[in-house]
Amino acid sequence: MSETWPAGRVSVDLERSLTQPPKVDHIVSSALLETDLFRAIFNRLGDAVFVVDPVGEEFIDVNEQACELLGYSRSALMETGPVGVHPHEVLMWRQIVGAALRDRSVRTTELSCRTANGDLLPVEVAATTIEIEGKACVIFAVRDITERKRIQREGSVLAEIGAVLGGTLAIEEVYQQFADQVQKLIPSDRIVISDVDYDAGTITPVYIAGLPIDGWPPDTPHLLASTPLENVVRYRTPLVMNFGESARLAQA
Repeated sequence: MSETWPAGRVSVDLERSLTQPPKVDHIVSSALLETDLFRAIFNRLGDAVFVVDPVGEEFIDVNEQACELLGYSRSALMETGPVGVHPHEVLMWRQIVGAALRDRSVRTTELSCRTANGDLLPVEVAATTIEIEGKACVIFAVRDITERKRIQREGSVLAEIGAVLGGTLAIEEVYQQFADQVQKLIPSDRIVISDVDYDAGTITPVYIAGLPIDGWPPDTPHLLASTPLENVVRYRTPLVMNFGESARLAQA
């Protein structure tokens, strides 16, 4: 079996785990898995769950959350199998399987799954072993961590922005690096940094990154009252404008 796997420690460790008696804490019969009570509980678990045959590298069972998470029908997901779900991280997946068979369980670690539409979904997985009709199997509990990753990226970008603003760079370099970091959070065609003079009631663009606005050059003050930005500045009210509406700024 190992002859078809990439050479290396992962292959050797997993082969050793498959040939040695696995450590299991739970033994169940296949008849139990087909009972209505078990199916009801299995499909109402909060996490996506995959029951894996480590020898054949195929799914024995998946719950409804697993199908919903990856966008497959149950039959399509069963046919895809774990290697199809983790085509780019097969070695890591096999390493987790080997560790679970060796140590009974694996605490949470990060992987990514390929969804039915081809996207890569970041997930957190935990694995444990179970014996079904004398066969050692591995159960994967999988949780979507897309939102956690987004928050981590935003935190990293905000830290970079803080470092830029707190640095000693020339102001033009500060603006440029600030705009670069904001682009990571909010991809856009244009970023404008403006100076607001509340006493004079004016707004002056001091830096423009990206597409220019005709009639709205840097360092030219405009009366706030004559632009759509007045409520944004005075009342912190969000404003969404279509690209064509930027002409309203030029008319100010």
